[in-house]
Amino acid sequence: MIQFKQAKQLMDELKPAADAYYNRAESIMTDADYDQKKDRLVALYEKVLIPKKSYDLPLVKEIEEFLNQIGAPISTSEWNKATHKIPMTSLNKVNTEEEFIKWSQECHDDYYVIFDKMDGGSIDLRYEDSKLVQAITRGDGIEGEDVFKNVLKMQNVKATIPGFTGNLKGEVFMLRDDFDALNKISDREYKNPRNTATGLQKTLDGVNVNLLSIYFYDIEDDNEVFNTEEEKIKKIESYGIKTCFWKKVTLKEAIEVFNDYEANIRTSLQYDIDGLVIRCNSIAVQEKHGMLNSNPKAKIAWKFKPMQKETILRDIEWHLGNSRRITPIALLEPCAMGGVTVKRSTLHNIDIFKDMAFTRNCKVLLIRANDVIPQILENRSKNSTDFLQAAFKIPDICPECGEKAEIKGAYLMCTNDFCSGLGTGNLERWVKTLGIDDFGPKLIQVLYEKKMANEPADLYNLTVDQISNLDRMGERSATKILGNLRAKMQITLPELIAGLNIPNFGSSRTELLMAAGYDDVIKIFNATESDLVQVKGIETTTARQIIKGIQAKANIIKKLFEVGITIKKPEAVKIDSNKLVGKSFCFTGAISKIKPDGKRFTREDMQGLVKANGGKAEDSVRKGLTFLVMADPSSTSSKTQKAKDLGVNLLSEEDFFKMVQ
Repeated sequence: MIQFKQAKQLMDELKPAADAYYNRAESIMTDADYDQKKDRLVALYEKVLIPKKSYDLPLVKEIEEFLNQIGAPISTSEWNKATHKIPMTSLNKVNTEEEFIKWSQECHDDYYVIFDKMDGGSIDLRYEDSKLVQAITRGDGIEGEDVFKNVLKMQNVKATIPGFTGNLKGEVFMLRDDFDALNKISDREYKNPRNTATGLQKTLDGVNVNLLSIYFYDIEDDNEVFNTEEEKIKKIESYGIKTCFWKKVTLKEAIEVFNDYEANIRTSLQYDIDGLVIRCNSIAVQEKHGMLNSNPKAKIAWKFKPMQKETILRDIEWHLGNSRRITPIALLEPCAMGGVTVKRSTLHNIDIFKDMAFTRNCKVLLIRANDVIPQILENRSKNSTDFLQAAFKIPDICPECGEKAEIKGAYLMCTNDFCSGLGTGNLERWVKTLGIDDFGPKLIQVLYEKKMANEPADLYNLTVDQISNLDRMGERSATKILGNLRAKMQITLPELIAGLNIPNFGSSRTELLMAAGYDDVIKIFNATESDLVQVKGIETTTARQIIKGIQAKANIIKKLFEVGITIKKPEAVKIDSNKLVGKSFCFTGAISKIKPDGKRFTREDMQGLVKANGGKAEDSVRKGLTFLVMADPSSTSSKTQKAKDLGVNLLSEEDFFKMVQ
């Protein structure tokens, strides 16, 4: 059923984006894109999946849990988890005046209270007998992390409020002046105040958290009942602490305030906002209307349109990423948008790049999607008679290694398997292959940029002091990370080869060689092309790639052995069934299914399932492959295209698991 595939694809995109935004302070998807995809998921859930009585299906239950969740489940952290006394809900949204008026007709009140919708991280402060005792991040709305010791250092926070027992809810954010001050004293460049604030609030050493502020927007008093939102805000102000901007308004005035904010005020503020929050003033009216989609119906977020501004494109720079993709970067005439000076914009898709027909000094319309990520909407000089310059050409060589570059699908790719610009990709491959916990891409990027790790062996020379001195790290985290790393000093030969990131030479081909007697690195290194083509499953082209790849990695392998990596014999695979005998499988995309331990199935887990059921696992698509298992049914990856060209059967992740049940 195509609707189920669409829903699953949306879930695969939305869940990682939510985790990145709420747990790692990273925006891997714009707010507008996220909201659009979530709206599509809601529509599928309500109009297709539920009416067709498919409620008992695991996917539908997973969708329901996701739509009802606030924020994202908490990732592993050094901070103690804590439960909110009263859950921190989120807000439903409207995007137009018509939608807002419709909401007000459904949730009518004589007056409304309007607030800045500050773009930071929500926090819940608990006071008991006048003293601040907890400061819990929103987390998933039910449970967050107690960052009490950091919150004590933040601006506009009182450690004691005489006579108060209850909760204050606010937003952790960073004023623009404080953001500029941080970048002046820091040895790294922070990109935007929002991500900086939500990340900095959870730093274990508490360095620079004094540059964060909290403005409050709600109160729950254990000893006092409030009848209106106005009473609640005035109570907060009576404690001598700042609230978000607020104003009591009629419906007409609310619309006027929103229009003024969107057109004029938002760009002049000292902090980021992405809309306004509007609540029915009467608490009784709020309680009457209850909840909608697990959020209060009588409170709404009215979102702004993305900021737009015209500027000049001065040049194009080409950047090599970890996956060998060469991405065009627009270098812009510095343009002030919402308190941030935009100088660069990533141009992701080669087809769009070609269609834009950029020329030097052309006028472009720029938006800040989510008021954070700069994107070019159009080339306003494209059809101008005054602009007859030739468009920028797509390079035919890699900007890093100078080898040939080719367009493959929507991307420009470096064809050099051993390009010098793939450093972090090689480190990530090593860590991922060995399953080393807590060594994420962000940490690897920092280590690479600081020249602390250029190749896998360098990771094993790191010390607790070196890692604990990095941002958001401490001695406990550093000790844990290095412990996980050094727990994987003894590895199998297939793990070693797969971890070296040699094109078309992974664990399954290593197993073929081992079965033919090439059971250690030296034997593989000394093998000739004519030797390898005698091995069943190894063709001439593959043999050449193996020899070229292993020779190119000789020095890296030597250094790994010098730091203490040893090779152990692989454990015999226990065959649980013969369900997949005579069939071979290759996998593409990130698997979404969750294991009993709460973690996703990895590529290695999937290959293990194939072997345990008598099948054969392959690292790449080639003639004779039985199935390509696709995590994303709509994928247009190179593996997918090659499988189609060779007539390989395409299999969904769901159907694969049915085969091994």
